[in-house]
Amino acid sequence: MTNKKLEEKIVRANYELPVDVASLLSKAAKNETSVRGREFLKLIEENIAVALKKSYPLCQDTGTVSFHVNAGDKVKHLREAVRKAYGCLRNSQVKSPFEREEDPRNLPSINLAPDNFPPSFIIRGGGAMNCSGLIMANPSSDSIAIASEIADFVISKAPYCCPPVFVGVGIGGAPGDALLAGERALIKDVRRPMSLMEKKIFNKINKSGIGPGGWGGKNTVLCVRIDELPMHMATMSVGISMSCWCLRKGKI
Repeated sequence: MTNKKLEEKIVRANYELPVDVASLLSKAAKNETSVRGREFLKLIEENIAVALKKSYPLCQDTGTVSFHVNAGDKVKHLREAVRKAYGCLRNSQVKSPFEREEDPRNLPSINLAPDNFPPSFIIRGGGAMNCSGLIMANPSSDSIAIASEIADFVISKAPYCCPPVFVGVGIGGAPGDALLAGERALIKDVRRPMSLMEKKIFNKINKSGIGPGGWGGKNTVLCVRIDELPMHMATMSVGISMSCWCLRKGKI
């Protein structure tokens, strides 16, 4: 893919939600029982329509681009496409964690993906990244205990992540690998059927009653996706990568 086409794809991802994401939001709008929750979901639908019609960003926080690519992809090519794409999007990055000087390059996160994973990207804002995290669980924990830990973590963070949220989980691998696996879980089609463990986490989170926008309701999370990795026998890395309702992503 040329730099120009990739640049356009990144910009477009900030203006238009993927079909799978829009589908789950639409489903939530139809089954939400909370009056205030329905009001918030209606605002989201209006936001999506205006963004698409007028080419406005879906969210004012146009986030950080995170690439998941194969070893053959050119890092310089990816960085240049992001730099140009953010010429018409908000600069969200600073050069130093402490000096806070704006960095117009908007350097992306570039991560090595498995060979069978299509080169892709995901864009997440500061709120979503702040609500993500790593749990180093007891390596002897079973799936029931891990599911409970994940649900409790998400419930504690969801009110600050513009719910309804999307939750990607990586279990296993080194700590950093688990977080990246969680991101890749969200890049895949989020409409696919959930496993038993994913459903348990999903149901517990939605029973919290946080609801859309934190206004109450049964749609706090729209899906939970788990990817497992080989791991050291004495560890249990659980990486939880969250996204607000505005889950932006694309294939390269």
